[in-house]
Amino acid sequence: MKRNIIILLFLAITFGPFVGCEEEEQILPKEDWFVAFETVSATISKTSADTLKIPVYVAAGAGSAITVNIGINTDSTTAVAGQDYNFVHGPALSFPTGAGFDTIRIVPVAPGNDGAQTLWLFLENNSAGYNMGFKHGEEADSTSFADFKITFQ
Repeated sequence: MKRNIIILLFLAITFGPFVGCEEEEQILPKEDWFVAFETVSATISKTSADTLKIPVYVAAGAGSAITVNIGINTDSTTAVAGQDYNFVHGPALSFPTGAGFDTIRIVPVAPGNDGAQTLWLFLENNSAGYNMGFKHGEEADSTSFADFKITFQ
């Protein structure tokens, strides 16, 4: 019996430090909660039957529903709604739990205007007042993912 206790004590001392050494969950502080596009650009053929899907993320703690409005930068956009593209879902997105992701869906309209056309989207506002893009806090990225360029070829 004494031998079993010694063996158990040896095992506990040897392997004890490895038990429960899970990495602590990183929680984003509330002041750094943000809304961001997943990427910054996409290209789609004017004649494509596919739907362009653009994920938008809300990095926040779950809570009350929020709405994110996507704007169009008219100074840089050459594509015309109804002639070059149509929104299938968006430009307002709803996040029922206040976090997670939703997807803007856009379809090209063929044949569209002559030549390549661009549509510049930006994160206009959100009902919770979260940061737009993730160029915030200590880990600021040089690209904020607050703008999205679509090229219709």
